[in-house]
Amino acid sequence: MLPTWQAHALASAPAITQHPPRGARGVFLGYDFHLDDEKLGLIEINTNAGGAMLNLLLARAQRRCCSGVVALSPGDEGADRFERAILNMFAHEWAASGEQKPLKHLVIVDESPERQYLYPEFLLFQQLFESAGIDCTIADPTDMTFTEGRLVVNGKPVDLIYNRLTDFYLEGAACNALREAYLADAVTVTPHPQAYALYADKRRLVDLTDAALLEQMGVDPQTQARLAPYVPLTRLVEPADAELL
Repeated sequence: MLPTWQAHALASAPAITQHPPRGARGVFLGYDFHLDDEKLGLIEINTNAGGAMLNLLLARAQRRCCSGVVALSPGDEGADRFERAILNMFAHEWAASGEQKPLKHLVIVDESPERQYLYPEFLLFQQLFESAGIDCTIADPTDMTFTEGRLVVNGKPVDLIYNRLTDFYLEGAACNALREAYLADAVTVTPHPQAYALYADKRRLVDLTDAALLEQMGVDPQTQARLAPYVPLTRLVEPADAELL
């Protein structure tokens, strides 16, 4: 990543994004392309993209009950390989944080998780992690406390947070304990606030379609030419634009 891009992105983001994320890069970064006739358009970048486990479940169901899609389905072998890739991704985040000890307790965190549309996916993730010998808790951020240098939930210290919150910068009062632990480097959080600022903040799409800004940042002409056909022109919506819109 260009240092100029990082500096520009973080300059307009809350101070928490300046905090180094212990080497974690962010799991499940997702690029959302829409198809217009035969043209692809990047309309969103997500740092907490959901649906992986649900699609995995669907792939297995199709293989078993629908003979017409057998050739298109990854089958059990492909699904097993994808599960291993997911586990390896989280293991890499843990190792990248500089941890030498085994990952023992992972927490999937979201606000009122049982009421979330993708709560069934949280349960599938929990099943996957526990099948690999990793204790997994699904929790609301208010379930956590930060005490004696450790983030704790249900009386158990937390090693890694799989962050599914839409409070991307951990600004709300509900995230007080999580924010304090993150800033104290007491827990690995993935994806983390810095990743959201660098990739998923919708203002980054504005930047990607601003040729003058990209040139100022030192983005080479080849990269600009690659971006131009696939990122639709994006602009900020301001009150002054109301009549035009």
